[in-house]
Parts: sequence; C-alpha cells; structure tokens
Amino acid sequence: MADTNQTITSKIHDLESTLTTLQNEKKAHQQTVTHQQKEIEKITAMSSHLQEQLKEKEQKIHTLQDTDHLMNATLKELQSKIRDLEKETQARDIIISDLRKEIETTQDDTKDESTDLNTPFPAQETQDIEWPKILLGNKLVSEHMLQRALEFEKKYKGNILKFLFVNREINERSLVECVSSKCNVIYFPLVSFDIQDELIELFPSELAQEYWVLPVDRISNSLTVIMVDPFDKEAIEKIEKVTGYTVQTHLGLFSEIATKIQNIYKVNIQGLDAEGNRVSPLFINTEAYKGRERRRAVRFTKKFPLRAADEDHVILSSTENICWDGLSFKLDHQLKMYSTITIQVGTLESGDEKLGHLPLAVVAQVTRNTPHQDNSFMVGVKFIKTPKDDLSYIIDSISKKISEED
Repeated sequence: MADTNQTITSKIHDLESTLTTLQNEKKAHQQTVTHQQKEIEKITAMSSHLQEQLKEKEQKIHTLQDTDHLMNATLKELQSKIRDLEKETQARDIIISDLRKEIETTQDDTKDESTDLNTPFPAQETQDIEWPKILLGNKLVSEHMLQRALEFEKKYKGNILKFLFVNREINERSLVECVSSKCNVIYFPLVSFDIQDELIELFPSELAQEYWVLPVDRISNSLTVIMVDPFDKEAIEKIEKVTGYTVQTHLGLFSEIATKIQNIYKVNIQGLDAEGNRVSPLFINTEAYKGRERRRAVRFTKKFPLRAADEDHVILSSTENICWDGLSFKLDHQLKMYSTITIQVGTLESGDEKLGHLPLAVVAQVTRNTPHQDNSFMVGVKFIKTPKDDLSYIIDSISKKISEED
C-alpha cells in the first residue's frame, strides 16, 4: 500500500513538473507571439511611411516634369526671340555700315577733309520698278487681280501694292522675299525693334498713316525709313519735304509696319479700296463697309459659336472678332504659343448661343495669349489652311447680320 501511494505521489510530482514546464513554454510562446506582432506592426508602419514617401517622390517627379516642359517651352520662345534680335541687329549693322560708307565716300570727294558727320548726305537714287512685271512674273498675283489693280491705279492714281494689301490679294512674305532678292533691297524686321523717341517726334503720324512708313535711324542729314513700297517716289518726296532729311528706304513687312504704327501713334494705316474710298486695311469700322470687295479687309467684331481642339482639350467658345487672316476668342486658360489647332466656326440657331451649323473648318496657329483682369485669356490665331468658299460664307453671314442691325 505504501509503495502504491509513493508511486502515485511520484506521478503527481512528474505531472506537476510537466505542467510547470508546459506553462513556462506557453508563456515563452506568448512572449514570442507578442514580439512578432510588435515587429509586424513596426514593418506595417514602415511600409506605410515608405508608401507615403513614394507618393511624395512621384508627385515631385511630376512637378519636375511639368517644370521641365515649361522651361523647354520658355527656352524655345527665348531662342526664337534671340534669333529675331540677331536678324534685326544684323540688318541694322548692315544699314549703318552702308550709310557710313556713303558718308565717307562723300567726304572723300570734297576738298574739305574734315571728318565731321554733318557733311551733307547724298540722295538715294530711287529705282524705277515695273511692279506689273515683278508681280506677275513671280506669280505674286493673278492676271485678273493685276488688271484690277492697274485699272485702280489709272483711275485713282493710287499705289498698286496698297491696293493689293487693302483687298488681301497678296502674300506679304512672298512679296518681301521677291523684292529683297530681285531688286537688291534690304529687308528690315520690325517685330522686336524699338524706335527711338526722337525719331517718333521727328516723324508726323500723318506720314506713317498715309504712306505705311516708319523711321528707324538717322545719321547726319539722312533718315532711314522702312516701307511696304520702298520705291514709292511720291512718298519719298513727301517725307523729305516734311522732315527736311534725305531719305534712305528699306523694305518692311506690311503687318509689322501696320502694328508698329498703331502701337506708336495710336492710328491705323490707310489706303484706297476698289471704289476709291479711304480705308484702314487691318482695323476697319464696319459701318462704312457694305460691298464684298471691302469686306475682305474688315476685322469683324462679332460673336459666332466656335469649337476648337488641340492636343489636350476640346474647347467651346465664341469668336470675339474674325477676318480673312484669323480670329480671336476667350478662354479660361492659355494655349501653347505657335501650336497648331483645328477650329470650327458656326452660325447661330434662332439667335441663341447654341452651336448650330459649322460651315467653316480651318487649321490655325496660336499667335498670342493676352491676359485679362478676370483671369481669362484672349487667344489670337492665324489661319494656316482655310477653305476660301467656306470663309466667304462666314464673312458674308457676318456682313449680312451687321447690315440688318444697322
């Protein structure tokens, strides 16, 4: 009996020892589990932090990419301006060099060997240019349009080139390229050229407005001017009479001269249309223009529905003004300068602002983004490809509406 009790007691002791061991192991396991849970929480927290850092890095990358695109666009624009300035500087240097050579030649021919720059400057010998041969021979105008221009010249004794520009029948860049090469005349770019105040004071606005001309330099008694027609003898004689200077002429782009005149003198250039009426080819009061021929030169201020599309957006707006060369419209954001967009211009349905028939579809180039106080932008575009018949439809529609309103 005693042995049995001893055996039972021994087993109980073994079981208690085993239980204690198991309890200790359980406690150790629980501590391990707790430690691993804490490690998991740490790893989870680190993962969340890394994800946030990754998002921040991605946002910074996007911001840097946007900045890079903007800087590239700005760089291209600056490079373009630099090229324009270099061309203007080169043209100006050529003009100054030629003028100084002529001064030196004149001084050498005189007995007075003084180097005074007040020595009278020789008059420029104006070439006798046969515009009909040049214009038709270089395919700058059609035979029909040339005949109309000659009839106009005979009837009103007007300038052929002005007539062609007023009626939008000649490409200014083609004309400048042809005249500068065929007639050995220097083209002087005015886009970024600043005309000195003393020259502006010397040169009356009436001369600029009437003869489409601007002064750019003065040396001794010689005045250098930029003209659409550098061979216009009437204009040259008038300028010399009014200013008292000998005139040296160079060639300029019609649009550059017209824009400069408007910016400096706050007036619009003038010329005669097919009926002999005095008009301003770029900015015309539409009340004075009823005929189709004169409508070619009008910039109409009229709202018509407009839909445009570039690489990123489809734009719904309305025209602020429209002419044969381009149009403008308002947007809440800028368009990329010199980018190409497609535009549709429509008529109005029942007098409301809904897009109705869209007869005019053109390809255009963005030429300006003018900011307004309401944070909007006036976007100006120049037509690149335009169906003439469709554009005629729009111009005729606008003219008809203006006539009805008048």
